[in-house]
Amino acid sequence: MDKNAILRRFCDLAKIDSAQRIAEWLASLCPNELKEAKEQIEYYLPRESLAGLNEIGAYILSLPDDEINHLVLAKLTDGPGLSCNLVSFLIKYDPARVERLYRNWVGQSIDIKGYCHIESDLVAHGYLDALPALEMKASKVSNGNVAIALAKQLYQRDPHKYQKLAIKVASKAMKDSWHAPSGCEWLIDLQGEAALPTVIARLRKPVDCSVMGVARHAVTSLGLKAEPLMEFALKEDDNSLVLGVAQGIVQAQLPTEYPVANKVFEHLIENSQDAWLMNIMEQLGRWNPSLLLSHSKRFLSSPDANIRTFFQNAVKGLPKESSTVAPPDSDSEFQQRLIDTIPLNYQAFVKAEATPCLCLQTTKATAPIPRTHSKMGGLPDVPDDFVWPFDESGLAFTFVARLAESDIQRIDPAFHGSLLFFADIDHCRSSGAVIHLPPSVELKPASVPGTLYRDLAECQMEIFVSRSLPDHTDACDAWRFPTKMLSDAQVMQSLKNLRCASLGMDEQYPMATSFGHPHFCQGNPKFSAEQRFTQLGSITCMEEVRPEFYRNTKRWFSLFSSWTNDKARLTFYDTGTICFLITENEYRLRDFSKVEVNIDFL
Repeated sequence: MDKNAILRRFCDLAKIDSAQRIAEWLASLCPNELKEAKEQIEYYLPRESLAGLNEIGAYILSLPDDEINHLVLAKLTDGPGLSCNLVSFLIKYDPARVERLYRNWVGQSIDIKGYCHIESDLVAHGYLDALPALEMKASKVSNGNVAIALAKQLYQRDPHKYQKLAIKVASKAMKDSWHAPSGCEWLIDLQGEAALPTVIARLRKPVDCSVMGVARHAVTSLGLKAEPLMEFALKEDDNSLVLGVAQGIVQAQLPTEYPVANKVFEHLIENSQDAWLMNIMEQLGRWNPSLLLSHSKRFLSSPDANIRTFFQNAVKGLPKESSTVAPPDSDSEFQQRLIDTIPLNYQAFVKAEATPCLCLQTTKATAPIPRTHSKMGGLPDVPDDFVWPFDESGLAFTFVARLAESDIQRIDPAFHGSLLFFADIDHCRSSGAVIHLPPSVELKPASVPGTLYRDLAECQMEIFVSRSLPDHTDACDAWRFPTKMLSDAQVMQSLKNLRCASLGMDEQYPMATSFGHPHFCQGNPKFSAEQRFTQLGSITCMEEVRPEFYRNTKRWFSLFSSWTNDKARLTFYDTGTICFLITENEYRLRDFSKVEVNIDFL
């Protein structure tokens, strides 16, 4: 039997109630066909989400105990993420089987890499026999971020009992250049200002990864108590450390009369290269606009026209009460601006591309956010059978945002339920998941998985209905407009202003959006999505991109897209964007298994 025919046959059979039929079909095959069928099916196991009862899940449930046990144990050293996903899936759909088998799995594969964390999920679901093995893995694994994630789960269970282990794990991570920032940050969380001498001593040594995040985290967490680190940063040659302190000052909203904080910004303005000045202006404008204005001579005399323009725009955009928030144009305002600024012969083209969207303005939550409201960060509210999505190595994705039914229905009245967005924020990798929760299910706060390293601060959202325009300067979207229109610089500037006004501003970045075009700072993610999911995607760097490829990208739109958001602790190195793309057809089918997650950063 041809391998593709086997897979087609398998997919035709597998539905939500098909475990028994899968078993019957496999039993009907001859030995050679059975062997090949299992090889083909199991090949796809690591590449398929087990967050729901899909075709692969039906196959798993059809297997006897001994085969499940063998599959989990065999994969512990060959694709450990698969083992973790298998166990998560079985906990959800067949807990009786887990109860029979889980003691065979704990304590396995404590190797030098230690990427498999079966014990983490088992402990989270009450299988406390796995605690000793979880402690051992937290102590022995070489990956600092993994060790911290496991130790955090233990620390959250019993802070007094696991305090020493937590400090040991953080200290061990600090010795590794790659994981030193994570270790420093967690040691600060564990010991507060008492951790600063140890952290400063570590920062004196060369660190391969950026120290900016450590400084930002220390000042944000400790406020004025982080002064020793601020003084240390001012004496160092590495301005990235000082910039991290400045970002922490802004996030913690330290008093503007605080002398050391003023020294930090004065130092940056006097000693930074031109490439840094726009970021510094942005931070300073958010913290102390008066101090920004006092340096107008420095910025306006810069030989770099971009710096002069950025400063002028920053000063213009400083309202009296809030320097960083500007709501998007309403639909009527958009229409009027279109009529006033775009020539009549081009207005029809712009109207055709101006699709309805949601603009999302975030503010830090001061009270629990109702489960019927959209939000960014915090914990998702989920049903009892919810399985937290993981990456292929078994690390939990960060929960990014929830779009509530009532908000989605402002764009799509036929939609029912809510959407949860998860992504690999910790490593800034373009992977994640979108979970569609049906309406009318009882929800509760999700349990935090032990392998979740990076979480976001909970923020409420104010929702605006606006219009989303494509980026006419990007090849994926430029074809939508007439060539003559694109060659008219004045019209293009008007179109740019129209597009910016429709997005609004939140903390000096365009507002997060839903049901529109994605935010990006490097390459349009619709291009990479089209490459991955279509036959036209086989494009090499030597080939000229075919026009039909660009036209095909029109079918993609963004379910959720955001720039860096400091209030939610949504950060991507210096700055960046995240978006979740889906095709129009997959969205109509409510199939969220092929969402393209893109994280783009500078």
